[in-house]
Amino acid sequence: MTAPLNLLCAGAAQGLVKALQAQLTAQTGATLASRAVTSRLRAFPNGATAMRALAASAEAGAIGCTQITEILDTSGIALLGALPLQFELATVCTAAVSATASQPALARQFIGMLAGNGSQAVRRAGGFEF
Repeated sequence: MTAPLNLLCAGAAQGLVKALQAQLTAQTGATLASRAVTSRLRAFPNGATAMRALAASAEAGAIGCTQITEILDTSGIALLGALPLQFELATVCTAAVSATASQPALARQFIGMLAGNGSQAVRRAGGFEF
């Protein structure tokens, strides 16, 4: 059996890796392969840190797993594709105006710019889905 690639991921992605391991074991009965994945897993406090480590790594065959936005924002690595939907790491981004905001109208205008049609191309290029 070929050794699995080194996998760098954010701490939140560890659940994904465990789900993939369970699926691999269920489909193939290959608990040895599942343990081999665990031995290659390197968790980081967040995806941006994991991707910077991946970009700086000289390890042949290392791969990373985090949100698309963090991959696209890191020089020296390339996005290979999205995970299957059942393993997706989705984050819903929200915005609100504080009840004590000193300039609530300006805050609402800013949120409108961030979430509006005028910023869709920029958000899409950064890896955001909507």
